[in-house]
Amino acid sequence: PDFADDVIDDVRLKQCWQQLSGKDREVLRLSAWEGLTGRELAHALGLSEGGASAALFRARGRLTELWQTN
Repeated sequence: PDFADDVIDDVRLKQCWQQLSGKDREVLRLSAWEGLTGRELAHALGLSEGGASAALFRARGRLTELWQTN
């Protein structure tokens, strides 16, 4: 189970969150809730800083798209 489900009260946000892939949720969680910097995020994900930045950009985009369509 995803611990974010326990802290998200907003129904719309929770629905969008649950539609994201596990990878997108992890990237967003590490960045937003854990507050990891670019270098730390890259290390946690096993990616280069550029790769981590791209993953975060894409995950934010997918969340935004879901938010706009739900």
